[in-house]
Amino acid sequence: MLRCKPRTDIEHESYQLYREQIIYRVREYGFVEISEILNFLKYICHSRLDDSDYLYIRSKLGKCLDINDDHSEYFIPLRELATELDCLVHYWK
Repeated sequence: MLRCKPRTDIEHESYQLYREQIIYRVREYGFVEISEILNFLKYICHSRLDDSDYLYIRSKLGKCLDINDDHSEYFIPLRELATELDCLVHYWK
């Protein structure tokens, strides 16, 4: 399990997820919530995401996992992305 470890401000600033990275990681999943994430990323977000973008994506991803995740290997990439987003959002609080 990926855990959030304390980072300095410099380390935090250096780690980001960009629009294209998230699109690449979720595009193969055909769930409604993933479609909403993709539309949000394609039509609303800039290439460099901010904290409100991460929060929106994380909420949609969480809903998708709550509804569909059967704890199989198929969902590992989505669970990993959710954990990464949790860590990013955690450092902005």
